[in-house]
Amino acid sequence: MKINRLIKNSLELLRLACKLSPKNMVFTIISAIVNTSKNLLAVLIPGILVNILTNSQSFSIPLIVVTAFCLITTVADMTAKYFSLKLTSLGYALNNYGALHVAQKGMKNDYKHWDTTSFMEKNLNAVQGTWIFMGITDVYFENLLSGILSVLAVSYIIAQVNWLVLVILFALVVVTVIIDRKNIRDQHEMQKEMAALRKKTQYDSYVLSDLRFGKEIRMFGAVSFFKDKYWKSSEDVLMFQHKRELKSLKYSIPNSVIGLVESVLVYIASIMQYSAGKIQLGFLLVYYGAIIQLKNAINTVFNFYLDIAEIDEIYGDIKSFLNTEETLRLGHSSVNNDSGFELEVKNVSFRYPESKEYTLKNISFTISGNEKICIVGDNGSGKTTLVKLLLRLYDVTDGEILLNGVNIKEYDYDEYMSVFAPVFQDFQLHAFTIRENIAFDEKDNDEKIYELLSMYKLDNVIKGLNNKLDTMLTKQLDENGVDLSGGEKQKLAMVRAAYKDARALVLDEPTANIDPIAEADFYALVRSLFADKPMVFVSHRMSSAKISDKILVFDNGCLIECGGFNELIQKGGLFADMYRQQADLYKKRA
Repeated sequence: MKINRLIKNSLELLRLACKLSPKNMVFTIISAIVNTSKNLLAVLIPGILVNILTNSQSFSIPLIVVTAFCLITTVADMTAKYFSLKLTSLGYALNNYGALHVAQKGMKNDYKHWDTTSFMEKNLNAVQGTWIFMGITDVYFENLLSGILSVLAVSYIIAQVNWLVLVILFALVVVTVIIDRKNIRDQHEMQKEMAALRKKTQYDSYVLSDLRFGKEIRMFGAVSFFKDKYWKSSEDVLMFQHKRELKSLKYSIPNSVIGLVESVLVYIASIMQYSAGKIQLGFLLVYYGAIIQLKNAINTVFNFYLDIAEIDEIYGDIKSFLNTEETLRLGHSSVNNDSGFELEVKNVSFRYPESKEYTLKNISFTISGNEKICIVGDNGSGKTTLVKLLLRLYDVTDGEILLNGVNIKEYDYDEYMSVFAPVFQDFQLHAFTIRENIAFDEKDNDEKIYELLSMYKLDNVIKGLNNKLDTMLTKQLDENGVDLSGGEKQKLAMVRAAYKDARALVLDEPTANIDPIAEADFYALVRSLFADKPMVFVSHRMSSAKISDKILVFDNGCLIECGGFNELIQKGGLFADMYRQQADLYKKRA
């Protein structure tokens, strides 16, 4: 039953690999046939030449035959090399397609999965195992197909002389297969441990080489600390690798002994057949070469089980990742962009995966028309979690969120995501061009981009760069790249959100790293630019709430106050206390 499962899984993977790159499959099959023919020529040609040389009385006939065989061999070698080079490039491309396939699944997976350590490890194993997309085509076509063709051809040659040698070789190879199978299992288990160790080393190396960490490392005199961290993690990897090699050596010793027995058997059988006069001198070479070729071919065919067993181990990790349940993409209703905008949060409670405590408890409020909503509260009060629910990065645990009276779970997920343009506190700019960071795809509009840059007073900064919108951000991939200031990065993130031209804007503390005056100017600008759109913004500074139509005050996961700025100040509750405390703090600093 196990071999049936292995074959079933490997065929499933093979179909996926062929779907990702049909050309790779075609070239692999042709390459298998070419290499098999080349190997058989290597077996036959020496014996035929020897017989011709020993039996011919004329020099011209052997010369013609030798020349012909040399030409055939040269053509076969050149053809094999061509397919080898072609398959190398196609193989890399197929692996990239496989990695992209895995990455796309990762981006489609529910965001909640990325909050769990087990899913992160599953993703790491899947990404590291994408080589099997190329490996499975090699196993079936390059190895199994060529192995079967070789076995059939050389078995016919050997069967004309001695069946016993054939049987003994088969038996020895079976023993080798059993030993190798155990080795592969042990090595795969150790590979998982190695992946965890390498992850630590890669992070330590990343910290030492990334300029973003350079200032703090130098200022805190932590160079030796991080160097020791990297050295220790590297030593752990080397020690574990040594342990793997020793374990593998335990299996290689009996395999070497079996190989010795096979070689002795081949020599003895060949010499006995020649001494008995059953084969000519030239055929002695053919017979010996055929036995060696048969041994390799049988190993290849029998190792098919080992190969697909190893691939199945890794495919199990990839398949588990690819089969991760997606609960966010079940809706199919379309969002009507021509209707009004009303977002109702109705009795919503939420707790994170693997957590027993509720982060949000029975929250209810409504955003309608072009309302500007400000969410305030202490750290950990649930503000950012609420934003994630509104954007549907997570689904609510209890209650529901309605857009224009329809539960957001019923909408097509991508259509619902297009409703919002967010700017997060930890927004990311990438080592791409400025244009790509704003528009992402090729359907960009420079006129629109510069118009938005002008609104945020960034147009002159960008126009002053040598490559304008084609300037790379950061020097990570381009030494001529530009490092923008914190404020400029924040404005660029806002330009990206504005460029999306979504129905609503969501700002999750994007101004956390700028001063209060700059923040006030920033929100005033945002309100004027997006006067005709609903907006939700999270802020830890109470003064910025003045520009909002409605303020939601959160405390310990509960919505405890809701109203306008003046209303909440007069009420004298938590918001009024927080506002006065911050005002007093700014006065003292002044």
